[in-house]
Parts: sequence; structure tokens; C-alpha cells
Amino acid sequence: MRVAATVARIHRREEGFTLVEMMIAVALLGVVLAIFLTTFAAVQTAASREDQRSRNNDQARLAVEELDREIRSGNVLFDPAKENQGITSCAGCVAGYTLRVYTQSNYPTRGSVCRLWRITDAGDLETRYWPALPPGSISGATPWMTVASGIANAQAKPPVPAFSLEPTLERTVDIFLLVNADYTRHPEETVRIQVSVTGRNTAQLFPENVCLKVPSD
Repeated sequence: MRVAATVARIHRREEGFTLVEMMIAVALLGVVLAIFLTTFAAVQTAASREDQRSRNNDQARLAVEELDREIRSGNVLFDPAKENQGITSCAGCVAGYTLRVYTQSNYPTRGSVCRLWRITDAGDLETRYWPALPPGSISGATPWMTVASGIANAQAKPPVPAFSLEPTLERTVDIFLLVNADYTRHPEETVRIQVSVTGRNTAQLFPENVCLKVPSD
């Protein structure tokens, strides 16, 4: 009976946490929650950056494979260092960051075409093409299509040209892409893709003015 009475008195007591104890508990909970959220945000940011980096690298490698195929099937190659000069200029086309080639890589499907590649100020690798015949015509040009993002050649110190023509081997194009969507803050994460591709050994029977003119827009 005495035990039961004691238990009953304890249950009737209205004791609880003091204000100080409550504030300490809330403060500790806030610290733990802040640490958890900070760690979670850091993990999410790292995962998102890694996913973006992986996708940019995959896009750039696929674009280089397409460039390789078109250059190897190219009959007329233009010097990237001379782009954006005179009548051959196009909006956003910069010497060293633009490549133009007359190619038959998909001849049965779309015939011989003039293919133009450029890297924009935003770091996007874009391309478009138009029928090569009649020579000098730019009718039927497709819109610009983005095939890769995060190209950081122009952000490097000093800037690195993406396309160049071998001076002694005028049929060989050097392609050098720096891939990094956040080059300014994480230059150490830059992926370098470098290849040299040789076009066909002859431009015989192809008019000199083929692909000479490019769409201005």
C-alpha cells in the first residue's frame, strides 16, 4: 500500500523541464540539425557537380567522335585560324574556335554537306550544316544545334584554341577540348580531350569555292 501511495504521489507531481533546460535542449538540437543539413547539402552539391561533369565529358567525347568521322570523310578542310575573316564570317564564329569542313560522312543519307562547328562564349559546342551543291550556296542550312557544354578553352590562362590545322600536314586537324563547366572555381577538375585527325588525301574534282560562304546568323 505504501508503495502504491508513493507512486500515486509521483504521478500527481507537476514537475517538468525548466526554461534553461529547454533552451539548452533546443540549442543542441539546432546544432545537430545544422551539421546534418550542411553535410547533406555538401554531399548533394558534390553529387550534382560530378553528374554534370560526367555528362559534359560524355557529350564532348561523342562530339569528338563525330568530328573524327566528318574530318576523315572531308575533301575540303578550312584553316580554323583564318575563320571569321571577310565573307566567311558568321555570328559568334571565332578563329581557333570554329571548324569548317566539306564532308561526305553521311553521303547516302544527306549527300555532301558543308559542316560548321563553333564554340560559343558560353562554352557550348554547336554545329550546323547545309547542302554543298551548288557550290557557294547556303540555302537549306540547319539551325545551330548544341552537342556539348562546359567547353572551357576560352577560360584557360592563356586561352587554348580548340581547332588548328597542322602547318606541315594541311590535311590534319588538331582538336583540343578543355571540358569543365565550372573552370573558374574548380580548374583542377578539367578533362582534356586531344586528338589529331587526317582528312582524305585529295580535294580533286571539288570546286575551290565549295563551302566558302557560310550563313551569317
